[in-house]
Amino acid sequence: MPHFLSDLGRYRKYLSRRSTIDGRDILVFDWLFQKSSQRLLDEYFRKAKYSCIASDSDEYGHSKRWLLELAPRAVATEFFSEVDDVIRSITTDRPLELRRIHANFNTYGEVHYPHIDGLNVVVVLYAANIKWSPACHGETFFFKNEEPYEVVSPLPGRLIVFDGGITHRGSGPSRDCWEPRMTVAFKYVGPRMSKSRRRAPKRSS
Repeated sequence: MPHFLSDLGRYRKYLSRRSTIDGRDILVFDWLFQKSSQRLLDEYFRKAKYSCIASDSDEYGHSKRWLLELAPRAVATEFFSEVDDVIRSITTDRPLELRRIHANFNTYGEVHYPHIDGLNVVVVLYAANIKWSPACHGETFFFKNEEPYEVVSPLPGRLIVFDGGITHRGSGPSRDCWEPRMTVAFKYVGPRMSKSRRRAPKRSS
């Protein structure tokens, strides 16, 4: 199970919300990134070339969504390095290995299913839209006892950091929303993850 610092160091001032489900943390950060950076990311991921290959699990492999795989070496670029610094600064797990980065391009009518990403995985979800209305929906749902327990909106520039052992699902935009829901997901593996448990199907968040 990933562990996060209690005071979060220099990132505490950006923390909007912190909650726990069965001892597993969900942290929501706002105002971490400059508007200029957010605008560039919105433009980039809006024009990127996605593939319709993502699903929440093998069980729901028939339900595909648009996904863009990014090489972990992309973490060397400015925005990605900022996200990486946040995660390595607020976790106590060492070493923490970045295993995957991918972008999601969600549209109206998609079906999202509850799933987990791993019992010793840290998931980071960046909300990439420069503008977003509450009427657009697109929330991330976190479950407890098979019911939604926490709900987090994809506000522009928001960073959601959570324990991959929490059952969760994303959601597509509403019918009245003409925008795609764009997110960037980072998947980190903690030091106690065995090689056999690292093998997992491609999943979106």
